[in-house]
Amino acid sequence: MSNCSVCGRDAGSNNSCEECLKKCGTDAFLRKDFSQALILYTSAIDIGQGTAALYSNRSATHAYMNNWQAALEDADAALRLNPTWAKAHLRRATALAELGRCEDSIRSYMHVLHLDNDNQSNLNGLFDMIIRHVLTPKKSEICGKSHLLCGLCYNFFLEPLTLSCGHTYCKGCLVKRDSFKCPECEHGFSKSSLPAVNICLNNFLRKFMPSQYTAILYKEQGNSAFAENDFERALQLYNQALEYAPNNHVILSNISAVELKLEKNDEALEHINQSISLRPDWTKAYVRKSSILAGKGNYNEAIRVICDGLKTDLSNPELFAFFKSYVQKYAAQQDPDTCHIDMFNGTDFPRVINVAVPELEVTPTSSTEMSCSLCFDLLYDPLTPKCGHTFCRMCLSRALDHHDACPMCRTPLPTSLNRQSGDTSLSSVIMDIWPEQYNVRSVDVNAELEELKTNVPIFVCALLYPTMPMPLHIFEPRYRLMLRRCMESGTRRFGMVTHTSRGGFSNYGTMAQIGEVQMLPDGRSLIDTTGSQRFKILSHGVKDGYMVAKIEFIEDDPTTPEDTENINRVTAELRASTTAWMNSLSAENRARLLSYGAIPEEPYKLGWWLANIAPIGESQQLRLLTNTSLLSRLEKMKEVW
Repeated sequence: MSNCSVCGRDAGSNNSCEECLKKCGTDAFLRKDFSQALILYTSAIDIGQGTAALYSNRSATHAYMNNWQAALEDADAALRLNPTWAKAHLRRATALAELGRCEDSIRSYMHVLHLDNDNQSNLNGLFDMIIRHVLTPKKSEICGKSHLLCGLCYNFFLEPLTLSCGHTYCKGCLVKRDSFKCPECEHGFSKSSLPAVNICLNNFLRKFMPSQYTAILYKEQGNSAFAENDFERALQLYNQALEYAPNNHVILSNISAVELKLEKNDEALEHINQSISLRPDWTKAYVRKSSILAGKGNYNEAIRVICDGLKTDLSNPELFAFFKSYVQKYAAQQDPDTCHIDMFNGTDFPRVINVAVPELEVTPTSSTEMSCSLCFDLLYDPLTPKCGHTFCRMCLSRALDHHDACPMCRTPLPTSLNRQSGDTSLSSVIMDIWPEQYNVRSVDVNAELEELKTNVPIFVCALLYPTMPMPLHIFEPRYRLMLRRCMESGTRRFGMVTHTSRGGFSNYGTMAQIGEVQMLPDGRSLIDTTGSQRFKILSHGVKDGYMVAKIEFIEDDPTTPEDTENINRVTAELRASTTAWMNSLSAENRARLLSYGAIPEEPYKLGWWLANIAPIGESQQLRLLTNTSLLSRLEKMKEVW
């Protein structure tokens, strides 16, 4: 006989007792030394009687080492010793899932939930297993999505809002959404500052899809009646809406909802089935159908419906919530050995589901319905800022070089707007209806861009920063010719580079956008220009006395969320210190500096504004111009100021 070397108790012929080996094994497991934990748990089992806890712990260790068959065997051993222990059933369920025995795994999970019904981690484990091993291989692909419909309700747009990422949704859908990210690309947006209605798209749909628009108006009236518990009136309005749009899945779903309130359960189920058949990828219909079934106590069919919905959207949080609720209630009522585990497979869905794409009710006779209000041509690469007006990206960029406001409504807009994603809905509509005209526009725009890149007029004068104003006096004949050509071609811009101390010129410069032009009687011109894009000269030559060059535009590097946080911090510090310095100046000096504009709030403009007045040398000025990190430029300005 000998005593345990750890606790001093009788350990028979062994150096350690069963309890101490178990404790040491758990310590090894917690520090992720699974090989040592396995040895210690095995030793404890060998010298003792092998408790359920020891077998369960060793099963968990095997699982972390991906020894799934051994994990299953130990889970079974634990259950033989304690058949009603939920944790051992959970170990078994996990091992069976990884071995590909999904039906056995589900039944083990049902044992877990029957024994421990309130444990959310168990419900999460079952859901994760169903998603990974059962539903993912059966995921359906939806064909027929349309840019004429909202990407959240898949219905005709009601007050379409275009986010800065370029995707468009109904205003009501965005307001009701819990997440602050675009469902298509996960780009963040703020509910407190949603954009205005997309005027161009809204007017187009109202004009060319009048029946759908009328149906939506009736539907909204029905929603109001429903909210006031006037269910008979709501049903009447929904049916009127259905007359204008008989294949509208949202209206059918709403009819189902009001029929359920009126205790017309069979009719409610029929209409929700019609809704699902029209749009199998719309989550809300599955939620409503499952609610009808759950209301009858038919939880297994409700779970089947939720699993059908998950086949079209595996990560939908609303479906996840209802899944957990129904499974929890079902598991509490049913014997795990006789429950309907096939419900987790859903019904037999085709792998590819084709949905009906709405067509225009009235055929547009002219592309003027989609024309840019700046160039009066068909919209090309349309951009819809927060004010709701739409322009060609190139047209809006040029307009913003002069005034940081919408050309139509004067709403202030950021100068960085040209980097915003284009309006995907309008782009698709235009390319579908006017493909030939759009291709012609594409050729014209690309030709203009290529000409600009290969034969850009260059004015060797002074250093111009982006967004900064610079008045110029054009008097040399060669530059008078250059200016006239810039005006006649419609580009209204040229490149500007500075002289260098060595007698040459810089290879880096900024495009100067021409604003106001005052032509003097003797041929001279006084012009206002504003810096826009930076560029690098790749090669240059001479045309009629002035320089022309092939250039490459310089863009800022993308900013990370961490960069954005630092940019906002440095911007606030710079604005505070600059404001204090400006207040210390004489009125005359302050007025001279304010000729470049007030101290900007936007980080991008603030950096160039400070660089423009900074007391730095030529080499530092050029390094700032070529710097492609906004944060770096601001930090360098902080060093100067």
